[in-house]
This record gives sequence, C-alpha cells and structure tokens, in this order.
Amino acid sequence: MPSLLRKIEQEMGEKPSKIYRKMNETIPRDVKVQAAQGPRNLKKVQNTILNAKQKLQLTRDTLYNLHVRTVNGSFVKHINTFPDLIVIGWDDNLADVFSSLLGRDEPIGLFYDTTFKLGDFYV
Repeated sequence: MPSLLRKIEQEMGEKPSKIYRKMNETIPRDVKVQAAQGPRNLKKVQNTILNAKQKLQLTRDTLYNLHVRTVNGSFVKHINTFPDLIVIGWDDNLADVFSSLLGRDEPIGLFYDTTFKLGDFYV
C-alpha cells in the first residue's frame, strides 16, 4: 500500500528492524489485514528506506557524495582528487584510544595503498 510506504519513509531516522517491529505490533492479528496493511518483511522496509534516501540525493556521483559527507561529518579530514584520489579520515575518539594503547603522544598513521601493492599496510 502506498500509505504504508509513506509511513516507512516518515520514520527513516530509525533502524529498519525497529520500524518493522513497531509496524507489526500496531496492526491487527487478522492474516488478511496483516497482508494488506503490514510490511511484507524486513527487506521491504530496508529497500523502502534506501529508495527514499536515493531520491533525496542530489546526484549519484560518488565523489560529490564524498564531499557532502565531508562537510556534514567529522570523519573525513582531507580529500585530494587530482592526480590520484586520496582520502584521509579518522575518528577522533578511536585515534585517542589507539595512541594511548601505543603509549605515544605524537600522532601515528596507518595507510592503506591500493595503487601499487594491493593489501599492504604501512605504518
């Protein structure tokens, strides 16, 4: 039902499993009513949310979306797109924990290079 899809889209901020569970709790137990008024399964809820998020995106361009995430989030710290794509990012809390485990005050970096030797880590 279109009304069911709109209801799912309105609750987009929550996890799909929570939306699915909440919607199944509110509909009557009659099988015919459940089939018409309830979500088919969890995958249907996930797909509805994914489709709604894609409609909200300005573009499907991956680099543009990466730049939008940089402005809206705190993970990505630097982006270089020419001549090679370089994205530098970290979680500040995780970096503090990592530094304390190493017993160092100065920052240390872990790099993953996909251009030369696939799968090599550098410290």
